[in-house]
Amino acid sequence: MYKIGTFSKINKISKRMLRYYDEQGILCPSRGAATGYRYYTDEDVERITRIKQLRKYTFTVEEMRNILNSNMNEIAQYFSQKASQLEQVSSEYNDLIDELTASVHKPDKYKNTYNIYQSFEQEYFSLNFRRKIELSVLESLIEVFFCITMEMEYTPTDRFQIIFHNTNSENDEFFDVELALPIVILL
Repeated sequence: MYKIGTFSKINKISKRMLRYYDEQGILCPSRGAATGYRYYTDEDVERITRIKQLRKYTFTVEEMRNILNSNMNEIAQYFSQKASQLEQVSSEYNDLIDELTASVHKPDKYKNTYNIYQSFEQEYFSLNFRRKIELSVLESLIEVFFCITMEMEYTPTDRFQIIFHNTNSENDEFFDVELALPIVILL
């Protein structure tokens, strides 16, 4: 039997975390009848080792509780789902790393993440929306504009066009942006 201080040192985990895990019901040591002290066993050493491993894999306390009370097939499912989640996060981080690396070589204030087309098209109809906005809300604005277009029951014929009318403004936070969506109009 180990008191909390000894158990904490052996397993390299803070007493505060041990108390938290006790409160959450994922590591519940026995209590001394007279003193109320927490006493940990060798089985608790095995359990805290599993908990630390699950924490390393970024499982939440709720997920840990479920896993610790699951059979091997259920555990395999949890691990498979977590691996998929971590792959997605890893992919997103790799994209950020690539973008940062590219910024080192071309340190522009804003990186253009959109394709740029310069051409002369035949005439077409489009729905347009122009406003001065912060660049950070551009994606949201596109979504709203698209939803409005769908509600109006117009059929897009091509991709959105984003036109930056004035990028040399005195206020670098706001851009004069026009969204255009080519549509079909039945005459």
